[in-house]
Amino acid sequence: MISVKRPSTYRERAAAVYGDVAARAEQDGARLNVADGQIAAIALVQGMRVATRDIGDFKVSGVSARAEPIRARRVDEGPPGAGRG
Repeated sequence: MISVKRPSTYRERAAAVYGDVAARAEQDGARLNVADGQIAAIALVQGMRVATRDIGDFKVSGVSARAEPIRARRVDEGPPGAGRG
């Protein structure tokens, strides 16, 4: 059976973690935009990894992030994972 987590929302616990992440970034002299900080905080609270094209945005947050390259598809290819028959 496949386990799927529902998308998480930004709540009090994530807000507190975001404060810690933002403070750490500031102490390290790093830049962390608000949206990436909030995404990182939610991932940390939920014990999740972040898939992104820009790992650098998440290095200072302490969240585990991996690079996910985006591949351009032709319109007639269909959605990712769609088999051809």
